[in-house]
Amino acid sequence: KVMEKDIPLTASGSFEHNENIFRFSFVGISYKTGGIKYKYKMDSIDKSWQTTSDRSLFYPFLPPGSYTLHLKAINSDGVESDNTATYGFNINPPFWKTGWFQAPMALVISMLLFLFFRWRVNRAREKEETRSRQAELELKNRQLVLSQRMELMGALATGTVHDLKNLMAIIIGYSRAMSRK
Repeated sequence: KVMEKDIPLTASGSFEHNENIFRFSFVGISYKTGGIKYKYKMDSIDKSWQTTSDRSLFYPFLPPGSYTLHLKAINSDGVESDNTATYGFNINPPFWKTGWFQAPMALVISMLLFLFFRWRVNRAREKEETRSRQAELELKNRQLVLSQRMELMGALATGTVHDLKNLMAIIIGYSRAMSRK
């Protein structure tokens, strides 16, 4: 049974990831009286052979992978059957865990990370250029203010010297006129 639904042993041994609850029912025939025991081993699950007197095995929530169940009957004298019954099956992984899905997703994620990194680098570069331009403008502004001050001081000095010269010319003119008398 898979998901508590009967399936024939001839059915395909491939199941989807959500079809992962298995119950195996079996029977052994012995011509001697006494109970029959069973020896079983599920590859990828059981490390060694297990023994049970139950006529069914229950494997709930098997992860995706390949499995093979090996089963032998043991009569009351401890003699094992010559033949081992086997049933192999696969549980397919969900589509998001397959290579055909993960490879493109890895590529998309890589591209997004690359684009994010480039965006961050360009943003940092733009901020640095803005800071550089702002510092350059502040320096030019200070130089302009300084040159305007120097020009103003030059004009003020020129005007003051001109006024002083005019006053000195008057004083010198009166001094000469008085010295002639």
